[in-house]
Amino acid sequence: MLTRHLVAALCLALVGAASAACVPQTPFAPIAVRLDHSGAIEIWVTECDVEGVSRVEILMPNADRVVDADDPVAWRLDLDPPSMARTYVVGEIPPGARETVEWQEPPPDQRFFVQVVDGGMTTGTGFALGDLADGKVRFELKNMSYGEFLRESQC
Repeated sequence: MLTRHLVAALCLALVGAASAACVPQTPFAPIAVRLDHSGAIEIWVTECDVEGVSRVEILMPNADRVVDADDPVAWRLDLDPPSMARTYVVGEIPPGARETVEWQEPPPDQRFFVQVVDGGMTTGTGFALGDLADGKVRFELKNMSYGEFLRESQC
C-alpha cells in the first residue's frame, strides 16, 4: 500500500514539474523588449555570442497562460540565412528576412510572449504593453529603466 502511495506522489510531482516546464521563460533569458521612439515593439537579443537568429516571433498566450502550439502568433519574422543582428522591430523587415505573420492587433490587456530562435535554441520572455510604459525595458522578468538595462545586460 505504501508503495502505491509513493508511486502516486512521484507521478503527481512529475506532472507538476512537466507543467512548469511548459513555459520556457527563465530569469536569465537573453531577450529584452521595449517600445521604440515610434511606439513599435523593439526586441533585443542580449546573448553575448549570437550564433545566428533564424526566427523572431511574438505569441499571444491563451487564457491558460502556458506557451504552446495553440497560441496565436501576433507577429513572426523568419530569417534565412540566420542573422547576427541583435535588434528587431515589429513592422521592420531587415534584408534577407520575411515577415511571415504581419502584426495582429491584440485584444485589450493581452499578455505576450516573445520567442527568438538563435542557433537552433529557442528562448523567450513574457511581457505586456503596460510593462513598457514610460520608456521601460522588460529584461530578466523585470521592468527597468534603459540605464538599468544597459548595466544589467553587459557581457
